[in-house]
Amino acid sequence: LTQISLINQKYSELLDATGGRFNMFGILGVNHYENTHSAIICELLNPQGSHGLKNQLLKTFVDDLLSRNIQLQEFCETFETETAIAQTEYSTSQGRFDILIEDNCGHAIIIENKIYAEDQQEQLSRYNEFALNKYGAGNYLILYLTLYGTEASEQSCKNIDYSQISHSEFIINWLEECVSLAVRFPLVRETIIQYINHLKELTNQSINDKMSNEISNIILNNDENLKAAFQISKSITEVKNELLKQLMKEIENENRVSNSLKCVKSDLDAINKWKAFSFTSDKLTEYNLDISFSFELSNMRDGTIGLQWRDIEKKSKLIENKLEKYLKQNEAMKSQNCPIYWNYFKSWSEQNFMDIMNKTMTKKFADKFLEINAMALSVIDEIEKDI
Repeated sequence: LTQISLINQKYSELLDATGGRFNMFGILGVNHYENTHSAIICELLNPQGSHGLKNQLLKTFVDDLLSRNIQLQEFCETFETETAIAQTEYSTSQGRFDILIEDNCGHAIIIENKIYAEDQQEQLSRYNEFALNKYGAGNYLILYLTLYGTEASEQSCKNIDYSQISHSEFIINWLEECVSLAVRFPLVRETIIQYINHLKELTNQSINDKMSNEISNIILNNDENLKAAFQISKSITEVKNELLKQLMKEIENENRVSNSLKCVKSDLDAINKWKAFSFTSDKLTEYNLDISFSFELSNMRDGTIGLQWRDIEKKSKLIENKLEKYLKQNEAMKSQNCPIYWNYFKSWSEQNFMDIMNKTMTKKFADKFLEINAMALSVIDEIEKDI
């Protein structure tokens, strides 16, 4: 641990000295904006894009698809990247495609890009119906792009063929090839490098390769180090759990929070992905509402904080309607279980746990819980005035 700590310190100082932490995509906060990610990827895939590399980047993309899945050979070999045009937000009678790439021979690649949003009702099935009618069987390819290559929901993709690709592996690998192709285009090259680094942050891969190699060498130096490393990896989930419990207690003890809210639920010991804790007040309880922090994905990824129905069977349409204006104001997103959820604490990473340990996360959480509580009470106040 001491050796690894020294290595970590060395590379941390190197990042400070070289500006390696600087990333414009992170500064602009494009983490969860799917349209922004789609626009970036589409511009690179477009042979007529401003990058000036013509069809080289698209051809590499198609070649990577083929190397990944030999069953796509016929399509990939007949798709003409030289004549292709890529566009975003392509509207059809069956929905809006995030990215559509068409060539002059009637072939198309449709990309549905999901960062955090859920599938719409029969989304890929509807896209497939449109593509089948327009391009014909075998002349189109539907790609389902997510952070980690997860499958589409069953209701979205029932009885259709599609291919899963991920930002964490496929897109990053393709972009790294694009860097080599853009070696004589410095502005394009450096922008792609920054976007790669941003995607690595989003998918918890930001550790420097050289640093990773040094740590691997220490672990492999002898069997005792290897045993210790395995034991640490087995214990890390419990460590994260304990830090979250610590955070929950600190929030509970915050005077500003304890004066208005109380902790009512904790699922931090649950053996599933829905690790969470909730706070409420008498007034919120009266209206069947809690304020919850939870993880949307396994391995404690994608932390979200917002209002949640205490009992989903008793949810109120009146409250949901009243909350509509706050959805837009706070860039929140609706879901089946939660009338209002903030895109907040997304891209949860190791740094967030470090912030808990260093006591810098408590105020952020307390502020957010109080902000959501104030919003909820104002909505309840409006409802009671109407009554």
